Amino acid sequence: MLRRDDVTAHEAFVVRDSSLKDMDAPFFKWLEENGFKKGFKNGHFGCDWVFVSITHKLYAYGMPGVAIVKETGGHAITLEEFFAVWKIFAKYDGLDMLAMEILYKFLMAERFACDDRDEVLGSRLPLDVNVTDRRFGLLENVTYDGATRRVIEAAVFVCLYKKSGCAYEEYLEAVRCCLWRKGYSHESLDEYFSRDYIARILRENYERYIESSGDESGPVSAAVCLDLMY
Repeated sequence: MLRRDDVTAHEAFVVRDSSLKDMDAPFFKWLEENGFKKGFKNGHFGCDWVFVSITHKLYAYGMPGVAIVKETGGHAITLEEFFAVWKIFAKYDGLDMLAMEILYKFLMAERFACDDRDEVLGSRLPLDVNVTDRRFGLLENVTYDGATRRVIEAAVFVCLYKKSGCAYEEYLEAVRCCLWRKGYSHESLDEYFSRDYIARILRENYERYIESSGDESGPVSAAVCLDLMY
């Protein structure tokens, strides 16, 4: 249940749209169909905003003069912005739990501290990794701009983190993940990467990447180029 004194759900997105004045608005139906539950028992007050916690999959109708929980980012977002953020989080819903465990073990081997091991291994949400403080935990709700810029693939993180120590196979996996998230099938990527000129481009980009100080030839940049060349 969403409550101001509930530290496990201490903030939520405030989504605002004129259609939300109607308790039968399509967005409320969408929330229910996608597994969100009402987190506050009070009724609908005709407000044009709703509190939505993606992390805990809870929502609460807006109430005049009442901040049920702290709003993520300190301001409301539109329905379009909410769906843009949701797409980022939702794509991890089917994340292989084995992949999460492998990433967890990698971070622990690198001497990162984990805020809550059981919560991390039991969730399909992205991880929030603080390289400076060498800590990691689940990614909580962030601002629209933050969510659209911060989330990257686990394989990409490993590649960027290792930099010059990154193996060629790790680099390839990072590039594949970037392209897979763009909609390419594993079969099409197998065929694409087997082409001689693509294999040569990947090898040249990898060698430039591990020898340079920047990310110009990194997996994300390589994926963008390969996408344009496909």
